Amino acid sequence: MPRFPQVYIERLKHSVAELSAARDQELMQQQLKESLADEEEQRLRSILHRLFEFRVSRVTDKAKWGAILSDDFVLSLPITPYV
Repeated sequence: MPRFPQVYIERLKHSVAELSAARDQELMQQQLKESLADEEEQRLRSILHRLFEFRVSRVTDKAKWGAILSDDFVLSLPITPYV
């Protein structure tokens, strides 16, 4: 049975180590992206929650609305005929 030269085996070990490191780096980046996406979703949910609370409570204080909405925000409600 032929034996592989030690240099070849060392090169294979080095390749495996590099590929493992690249995979680990990719996994870390993916987890970071998912974490940032989760944080952004939570932030948007919080803003929407406050928006609906203000709307239902009929808040008219512009400072409160200004804290969650930009000046050019427009809310258009559909006109739905109830027959």
